[in-house]
Amino acid sequence: MHGDCPRAGGHCGAPGRGRDGDGAPRPPDERSSRAREIARVLETADAGLLDRLLTGSRAHARRREAEMGAAASLERDLGVEPHVAAAAANVLRAIRVDTI
Repeated sequence: MHGDCPRAGGHCGAPGRGRDGDGAPRPPDERSSRAREIARVLETADAGLLDRLLTGSRAHARRREAEMGAAASLERDLGVEPHVAAAAANVLRAIRVDTI
């Protein structure tokens, strides 16, 4: 697993996500295959899937909010106003507490 990622293979936010290991974009046939797979899952979605998506989004937001908070703190320590990191932390906080 990659860090605290619960997915099989541990690729939550791992470098190269959505691309081949070398960072090159996936070929069109692989992208369209992935799109068909996602469409099949969504066509058969039920309340359980929606609950997993919402719960997973909140858990992910909690982890990323902490990271963005730390990044903003580091930027402040370096004398840089953390506009983007602070804004990202605020959006992630809103997701975590379910206000958006």
